[in-house]
Amino acid sequence: MTSSVLAWLLVFFVVNFGLAFLLAMNVSRIRIRKNISNGHGNDLELKKAIRAHANALEHTVPFGLLLLVAALSGSGSATIAVLTIAFSLARFSHAYGMLTVGFQARRIGAAVTYLFEIAVLLVLCVNAASL
Repeated sequence: MTSSVLAWLLVFFVVNFGLAFLLAMNVSRIRIRKNISNGHGNDLELKKAIRAHANALEHTVPFGLLLLVAALSGSGSATIAVLTIAFSLARFSHAYGMLTVGFQARRIGAAVTYLFEIAVLLVLCVNAASL
């Protein structure tokens, strides 16, 4: 693995787990403000915050593992960079759409997330075929 591939992996993990951290902090902020210690207390704002955080983790962890395998199996820096940038932008768009009234941003974020989850799987298939 080259240093530029490693650099892009680091960017991926810092950006996406940074986003997950911020989303978790948002959940805590709302819990403190509304004095809801467990569950969602049937509060819509807290429900949205919890789902935004959970959804980020549900997609980031598997994608991060697949991206790491792609890097370890020989994907180049450009491939890892495109996957990192596109996925990260999609996740920010999705989180923004979940936490605001920007449903279109959520829809676009979800669609691009799915598209690049398929893309990383295709990259792995190509890498496996060339071994």
